[in-house]
Amino acid sequence: MAQWIRLFYLRMQSYAILNFILGGLFGWALQEGAAQFSRQQRWLGIVIIGLFVALAFAVAPPFEAYLRTLFAPAIPPMGEKPTPRRALILLFSNEPTIFCAIDHHQARLELVMCVVTDLMEERYARLKPQLEARGFSLHPVFMNDAYNQREAATAVESCFTWARHKELTIDDLICDVTGGTSIMSIGAALQCQRQGVQVQVVKARQTEKGPTPLHPVLIRLDAIEPAKPADS
Repeated sequence: MAQWIRLFYLRMQSYAILNFILGGLFGWALQEGAAQFSRQQRWLGIVIIGLFVALAFAVAPPFEAYLRTLFAPAIPPMGEKPTPRRALILLFSNEPTIFCAIDHHQARLELVMCVVTDLMEERYARLKPQLEARGFSLHPVFMNDAYNQREAATAVESCFTWARHKELTIDDLICDVTGGTSIMSIGAALQCQRQGVQVQVVKARQTEKGPTPLHPVLIRLDAIEPAKPADS
């Protein structure tokens, strides 16, 4: 229950239209409840306010989801290059992949949030001066277990919180899940899907010397259709 309330609160923070509508309804319920109190019908005032609070918690999440689909911009097809964003969440990995992911957004980039495992801390410390010299803010989030899906999701959620602190919105964010372990990528991508944040991976070309990064492309978990059962 506590986790549900927290997620509801985060959604409320990020969606102004829902705040406006529920705020107006809450004002009406509060006024009506106070009027009943003034008429010595306190039980009726408590019932009115209580019913509104219960109704708000019951209908707000699906209503908010409907409004998002109604007013959200069109989502680019899977496999296309993403629109440059103001903030990038990056699962820290090898240098060519890191810089390829960043270069695509460099023109608008204001903030890069790096999810760093214990195995990558030394590399992050070495590359930190080069990254800071590019002109954007750098914010690390450290992980202890690179094979813990929940910890990866929590790390990404903390990036969302930091972005809000910097007055950035969901539409300003994108998360690159190329680096890290497969478990980290899954946890990060699922958390992004829950919050409506776009996800990218760095496309690479295989050569004799190994993969050569090309450019980022969008991926969408909601675009994956279940496989059809084989005919028996």
